Amino acid sequence: MMEIEIEGKLGGSQDFEDGDKASIEQSATPTAARRLHPDLVVTEGFVLLVRKLDARADEEQFYPIDLNKYWLAPNTVYPDGLPLLSRTDLTAAIVEVIDAFLYRVEPSKSRHTRVAFIVGTLAKFFEYMWFNDVYKLSQLTEALFDRLFDLLVEGGWHSALSIKVRLEKALSALSEEDRGHALFIGHNQNKSVKSEEVKKLVATNIESREVAVYFRMIKLFQLDRGWISKLPKAAEEESVSSDGYGYSILRQTLESINMLYGITDGPQIFPYVEHVTRAKRATSPPGKTINMSPAIAGMLLSSAFKWVYDYSEYVIKILSELCDSAVMVSREGQTTLGCNYAQVLNNSSARKAIEELTGLN
Repeated sequence: MMEIEIEGKLGGSQDFEDGDKASIEQSATPTAARRLHPDLVVTEGFVLLVRKLDARADEEQFYPIDLNKYWLAPNTVYPDGLPLLSRTDLTAAIVEVIDAFLYRVEPSKSRHTRVAFIVGTLAKFFEYMWFNDVYKLSQLTEALFDRLFDLLVEGGWHSALSIKVRLEKALSALSEEDRGHALFIGHNQNKSVKSEEVKKLVATNIESREVAVYFRMIKLFQLDRGWISKLPKAAEEESVSSDGYGYSILRQTLESINMLYGITDGPQIFPYVEHVTRAKRATSPPGKTINMSPAIAGMLLSSAFKWVYDYSEYVIKILSELCDSAVMVSREGQTTLGCNYAQVLNNSSARKAIEELTGLN
């Protein structure tokens, strides 16, 4: 593993060789330490900070990507899963990939969001690898890469990571004492699912927005256990099953995984040769949008009406509060006009009203 010298925003420096070692041996190839790309910082708390090239002077200059939120899936050796950061080799692999990417890619306004996608994809790939009892990147096989490709085409990461099966297993292991588990409580418990709690329970890295498809499943579990008397209205209809990946997202996913080839102690084989052609052949032609059904169109129109007639009053009030705050800060002679935005939003009655109406928080 490449030894990377890190200058954290919180001060000091560290390298990944000082991390905790898991019981399965982690390979380390000693090489000369080198500094990271000037637009990349790794804090002492292992948060990646990527410079935003489109940030105004009064905005945050770095985009944070917290590595603490990622998991390695349960497997035969670690039945409860592990935090990704417990594996120094895999953590270093992410940093090395992003460092190389920043040196290679042309500067653009979307660069930091591309980095976030790459990190999220690699975290899910490591989860897939771990789920299949592969503990080192050098142990990856062509068969494992090909199997992942087929699963992504079939049902995205939901299929590749067996999320439904793992969630069923995790829920079945809960006892009566878990009735008050954080997953089941909260003022929006009948409208939405706590994505971070689901991800923690299953030890998965799927995106928070993707967890919503398991809301009905969780409520049915509570109903079966007698923890709720009836299904909430939002859980009465069957959840829409996850579809396989289309061309664009599949191509980007394969491209991110390919970036592992060539890093220190990385895969011994190139994951996906001609990944663009392969993604095209496995998916429908890109650029074509499926016709929208009348039911879906009606739902979108209904939602739009709610925002225009029910929520807009509060949105305008929030914007007004933020503008007033910026004017006040300017009059005080401060240069960062948005320095009080977080406090304004936290105290805003309009924000709280929107949360109550929409079920969002």
